[in-house]
Amino acid sequence: MPGNDDDHLVDEIIKSYEDKGIIWPLDQVVEIAGFETISYEYVNPSPWDTPREKKEKDLKKDLEKLFSKVDHPEKTILNTHAPPYNTRLDFAPKLKNLKPVIVAGTVEMEHVGSKAVREVIEEYQPMIGLHGHIHESYAKDKIGKTPVVNPGSEYMEGILRGFIIEFSDKGVENYYKVEG
Repeated sequence: MPGNDDDHLVDEIIKSYEDKGIIWPLDQVVEIAGFETISYEYVNPSPWDTPREKKEKDLKKDLEKLFSKVDHPEKTILNTHAPPYNTRLDFAPKLKNLKPVIVAGTVEMEHVGSKAVREVIEEYQPMIGLHGHIHESYAKDKIGKTPVVNPGSEYMEGILRGFIIEFSDKGVENYYKVEG
């Protein structure tokens, strides 16, 4: 799934591999492990003005439209690039003039996730939330009954991080961090 930094040209490249088993997840409900999955690539505005940013009210409207396509929101996998606001998943360096704010030798962190993503999770309580965007926040958390995860990213250091999620016919049985 494309992220906020990806130009829209990436979409056609990804779609060109559908005949090789690559799934284009956007603008539709996709079945994964017997569960409905909805995916959304846009994020709330950032200081970087990237190609896939929208205002929170527009994010909310788009996410509501996606949820209207699923039969059972509580058994849905929600895959959004933006993490939900005010969780362990959305800590990023506080910036001043596009540079990290440092206090007593430590980078000051703040919540930068999407309020719209948080609101739809609170409202629909999907089975699990899969998120990204904030590279510094390799974390898991919970909003109501919904576990939410962000594998973060340390690709510049050669570290790959992720989550293994175990499903049963009832839903998410377990989820845990992995890295290498």
